[in-house]
Amino acid sequence: EILFNTLGLNILQLVITFPIPIIFALLLNEVRSTGMKKTIQSLTYMPYFISWVVFGGMMLGMLSVDGGVVNALLIKLGVVEKGIPFASRPEYFWGIVIISSIIKGTGWGVVIYLAAISVIDQNMYEAAVIDGVNRFQKMIHITLPGMMGTIIIFLLLNISNLLNSSFDQIYILQNPLNLARSEVIDTYVYKIGIAKMRYAYST
Repeated sequence: EILFNTLGLNILQLVITFPIPIIFALLLNEVRSTGMKKTIQSLTYMPYFISWVVFGGMMLGMLSVDGGVVNALLIKLGVVEKGIPFASRPEYFWGIVIISSIIKGTGWGVVIYLAAISVIDQNMYEAAVIDGVNRFQKMIHITLPGMMGTIIIFLLLNISNLLNSSFDQIYILQNPLNLARSEVIDTYVYKIGIAKMRYAYST
């Protein structure tokens, strides 16, 4: 179960969270207003500087049954009649982890990919305009291939970390009620090795 949670969660995160900064960087690169571009970039980048202890606490607060923004919004929209205890339901845990990872990590990814876009030869864009290429075609045929080197490196780094979960994130969001889906190798090793001092087994 622990191995299933670790691999399942990490593969799901790779499939869902990996493409989002790429898409966001491509779209942000098309924003012509420099002020708007910098504002959006700053707002998305800000959560990256907040520690998982604080950010995890904020997420749990927003998802709480009593006074949580998410439940209040769902009730107001008529989606549910009463609050859902998201944090204590195992079936919601992976979703919470993925959404929190997207919110916290997208900004950092965008900075890297925008840096990759900035080194693309501008003459290629000028030649494409002369050939009558539209903005979407430039994005697909010039910008995306120009980013491919950076994308492949990050993809390989992410694949190599499939057994390595974000300990801080998982441990903060974990509780006894959602262990069926939240117990991963990192948290299990910590509990066995540090809490129970079974160093040989945990190693």
